Amino acid sequence: NRGCYNFQFIATTHDSRLMDYGIYRSDEIWMMDFKDGVESTLYSLDCFDTFDTRGLGEKYLHGLFGAIPVIHSSNRGDVDDS
Repeated sequence: NRGCYNFQFIATTHDSRLMDYGIYRSDEIWMMDFKDGVESTLYSLDCFDTFDTRGLGEKYLHGLFGAIPVIHSSNRGDVDDS
């Protein structure tokens, strides 16, 4: 069929606020959890039995879904480690 395409679009972001807009289902949000820089695990939020869509970004930043974000001070322009 011309003009009919089957495709999948995958995007990544580090902006946790996008989780709070209510446009994504739990099976559309995936996490990558790194262990000791050697091993990684990919899973969707659909894996969690009790799923409340309110405040997902905040819950993620507090580590409630695993895949805890590691923010190094060298990546933030407002921090002086001297």
